[in-house]
Amino acid sequence: MELAPKHRGVIAVLLASALWGIEPILGKYAALTADSSLQTTFFRTLAALLVAALYFTIRGEQFTVPKGSRWPLVFICISSGVVAD
Repeated sequence: MELAPKHRGVIAVLLASALWGIEPILGKYAALTADSSLQTTFFRTLAALLVAALYFTIRGEQFTVPKGSRWPLVFICISSGVVAD
């Protein structure tokens, strides 16, 4: 069953708003139960990785990073994790 683009958009907006509302609750719970900010960062990153993997699996796409962009991407990931927490 194929959904019309309008219906897919409505579902995406509803899911995004639900996640927007749930995220602060989960973030507070993670901050209260975690031993350190590094542990909180790890589990947030793990959740983001699982969502991204699910997205690419559903879409049937393959995620590839060009060879020259790998180290800048690693630097951005580490620095954003340090700055965010």
